[in-house]
Parts: sequence; structure tokens; C-alpha cells
Amino acid sequence: MSYSEIASEIAAGIPVSLAVAFGGIGIGSVLAIGVVAARISSNKLLSLSAWTYLQLVRSIPMIALLFILYYGLSQFQGVRTSLLWPVLREPIWCAIIALSLKASAYVAEVYRIGISAVPAGEIQAARSFGFRGYRLYRSIIIPYATPVVLPALSNEIVILVKASSLASLITLMDITGIAAAIGSDTFQPLTAFSVAAAYYLVFNAAMIALFRIAESKLAR
Repeated sequence: MSYSEIASEIAAGIPVSLAVAFGGIGIGSVLAIGVVAARISSNKLLSLSAWTYLQLVRSIPMIALLFILYYGLSQFQGVRTSLLWPVLREPIWCAIIALSLKASAYVAEVYRIGISAVPAGEIQAARSFGFRGYRLYRSIIIPYATPVVLPALSNEIVILVKASSLASLITLMDITGIAAAIGSDTFQPLTAFSVAAAYYLVFNAAMIALFRIAESKLAR
């Protein structure tokens, strides 16, 4: 096969890769809000539960999470007869769930660092003027923390996008999955995986560029 033919075939996996990567990151970023809220809560039980969740999810490799969700849970009869089975039997949903869990843990820590960077004096001053709860976060904490977290957040998202390529190990025909199949069938693994790497390079370069634009606008 020619280079262009291989590139064309692998391109069929782009929608699947994007769905896994940005579906998982999007859901995980929303979940991270709840995780970080529990982590910084004055309730010790909530804080400890969130800390335990973060340590557990961050310690388990992505590949192990994928295998547990797709291959492990299917061994239980209760899971196969539950309402969750239509979701857990599909590799794409298992990949999105696994990446969501990873994203929620890593992004929550980025959020926490950003919140911690807000000077305590500013928060106390805002509270003295009646700022509480959502209003305090919207008007004081988020505007101050956002420029702080963007560089770290961009790094985590790039890592998570690359981690999404592991979804091919649970039979998902994304960019990496199609590249592996082509490499096996044509004995051209170097060409196939070079094309796959080029696609991921473009995705991550675009993400980094968007974050740099956001950072420059906030800096102004």
C-alpha cells in the first residue's frame, strides 16, 4: 500500500479517536469540579473520600482501567443483566469511562492548585463585601485561578489525548487500532504507525495552540 492509501484508511478512525479523547476529557473535567469541591471541603469525611479517590485512580494504569471495565466486569452475571450492560459491552463507552475517570483525577488536582493560588487576603476581602458561594467563585476565584491553571491543564490534556490511543487494546478501531491492523496485514508497521503518530501530532499541536491563544488573551 502507498503512503496516501494508508493515511486515507487510518483517517477513518479519526472520529472514533476524537470521540474517546474529547468525550472522556469533557466528562472528566465536569466530574473534576465535584471531586475538587469535596477535596477542599471542610468536611473531613468528604475530603478524605476525595483524596482516596484521587490516589486510587491516579495509581491505576490506564490500560488496567480499560481491561477492568471491558473484560473484567463482563465476568459478573449481575453486570450482564443490569441496566449498565448496554453501555459496558461497547468498547467505545468503556474507553470513554476509563478516560473520564483518569481525567477527573488529574484535572481535579490542577483545579485545586489553581484555587490554592488565590491569595487568602483577596478571598477574605471578597467575603467582607458579601461574596459567598457561586458568586465568590465566579467573580474572584475563577478569574484569578484560570491563568494559573491553563499551562498545567494544557499539559494534562495532551497526556490524556495520547492515553486515549490505548483504547485500541479493547478492540476499538480508532487511529491506533486501524494502524495496527494495517501494519499486521501489509507488513508495513513503520508506515502505518508513522501516519498514526502524525495524526496525534496534529491534534496535540492544535490543542496547544488553542491554549496558548487563551493564555495570551488572559494575560492582556
